[in-house]
Amino acid sequence: MGEKMADILTKAAEDQLLEVENLVERTKILTEGIRAQLIEHSVRLADINRRVRALGEGVLAAHDKFINDK
Repeated sequence: MGEKMADILTKAAEDQLLEVENLVERTKILTEGIRAQLIEHSVRLADINRRVRALGEGVLAAHDKFINDK
């Protein structure tokens, strides 16, 4: 009876370990996806910043030309 209980406890611990290992792997996959999304958003944000900066410079240049040509 004692041996059977020890086997059951060992099996339960092994099952829990396997479940934790699976959870770690799923978490790694999830974090890889998050990292990829962060990189993609960072690239998009940099592009938006570049375009807004160019627009602002264009507006300032047009304003300067309008004021100085008068």
